[in-house]
Amino acid sequence: MAPKISSPRYLVEEQRIGSCIPARLRLLLEVVARVRKSIDLAVNKGDLGDVDGYCRQ
Repeated sequence: MAPKISSPRYLVEEQRIGSCIPARLRLLLEVVARVRKSIDLAVNKGDLGDVDGYCRQ
């Protein structure tokens, strides 16, 4: 089984070998991945309980 690599690392490697991924698209995808990860961490810690009003106890 192939080792896991992060999506930003994959995109950088693809861009290096001449793939047609524009640099701005790669940057956008990296930013989205970082935001998704920070949201995931906040949800797992329970920090977003009061954001939408549905999880109040």
